[in-house]
Amino acid sequence: MKMVIFKTIGYGGRDTSSLISALKEMNTDAVIDVRYKPYCGWNRDFCGEVLKEKLAAEGIDYLWISDLGNITRDINDIKLVNEERGIEKVLSVAAQYDYNMVVLLCAEANEKKCHRSYVRDKLAAAVNMP
Repeated sequence: MKMVIFKTIGYGGRDTSSLISALKEMNTDAVIDVRYKPYCGWNRDFCGEVLKEKLAAEGIDYLWISDLGNITRDINDIKLVNEERGIEKVLSVAAQYDYNMVVLLCAEANEKKCHRSYVRDKLAAAVNMP
């Protein structure tokens, strides 16, 4: 598998245009949604299918991988739905579509308070990324 870069982003405190701008600045090929459920109660634009359409209009692919959702929603007690299967899905999709930059999305603005950093580290280890 070629080198894929995995980064993360949270939409907390953002509007849709600032999220898309940030993704474009990162040269994002695909957004992998790692939320337990792809739903946002305060901004419908961040709900799965709506977000998928908005990103597609900007040339960015979107995929929700439910296996990478944190059942506990607690950064100190991370329990993914199915970690192994979720990691395999991301790596498979990244290879299939020849992605260079994949960004993991969740709600929490601060990466250090979100399980997506844990997922990113697992993906990086799987592809031996520094």
